[in-house]
Amino acid sequence: MNEFESCREWMPLCFFGVDTLLRCLPDDIDDAEFFFGRHSGRHCGGPRVEVYLWAEHGFFRSLLAKDRSRKLVAIREHQDAPLELRADFRTWSGMPSPLPPFASRTLQSRVVIAPGAVLRRTSGESIGFVGKPYVGKTSAALALMELGWCLLSDHLLIIRRRDGFAEPYASPLGLRRATLAQFRTSGRLDGLPIRETMSEVSGRVVLVHASDLFQAREPEPEPVNHLVHIREGPRLRVTHRLPRPSLPGFPIDAHADLARWLPETCTELVLPHDHSPDEIADLLGAQL
Repeated sequence: MNEFESCREWMPLCFFGVDTLLRCLPDDIDDAEFFFGRHSGRHCGGPRVEVYLWAEHGFFRSLLAKDRSRKLVAIREHQDAPLELRADFRTWSGMPSPLPPFASRTLQSRVVIAPGAVLRRTSGESIGFVGKPYVGKTSAALALMELGWCLLSDHLLIIRRRDGFAEPYASPLGLRRATLAQFRTSGRLDGLPIRETMSEVSGRVVLVHASDLFQAREPEPEPVNHLVHIREGPRLRVTHRLPRPSLPGFPIDAHADLARWLPETCTELVLPHDHSPDEIADLLGAQL
């Protein structure tokens, strides 16, 4: 398409063994560096995928503003393949994330994904946290990081098909509501690179990288040793050794790999609506 001829800026990225070349408008480079810069400057040594992102005044700016500008996503699976238009939308697209290029067949052959988070506790075990959106996974993860836990990924379980290891993914954390107020009041966001957007569910959201809030070494891929299923309920309760919940996965054949590599049982954590993240962190630190 003619629009993609203006995507002359480029950024080499490495996502889970796939070299990814982002092509975009000049207006997008700063935002691309913010969102994905921790995956740049490396060469995976694997296959290469090209991703083209276009919107008239910047693809990421349009997403953050949630405006109705036209946005286009195209992917070239390998050097000799044609450029394939994968999304043409104004408000929101049901397509998988263009970056990392989960929409590409190349990456789908290597990893499966499910909603969740992965942290490594101080003893070395990695814990996967799953549950519905806005149930408290991120606020609990932040409180656990205050206790020295290390974040592998915040909003996605990214599982390698070949060995079941969870891949680190350095995406920004979304601070909301009381958690956002706490970090702002304490001054810990002062001077840090951030982006802001609005959620119809939770209001203002500030995006910031965990590595800017906490001092931690870069994590390595690790197996998920334990699962914690978080859900809302009338009172705080922890129950061990329940069956693993059914997880929505991607791509369409993800279920078999998720069932193969994730623990068969989980710890269920029921949270009241007014739960305290610090209380949750103390409880999980003692129970797991």
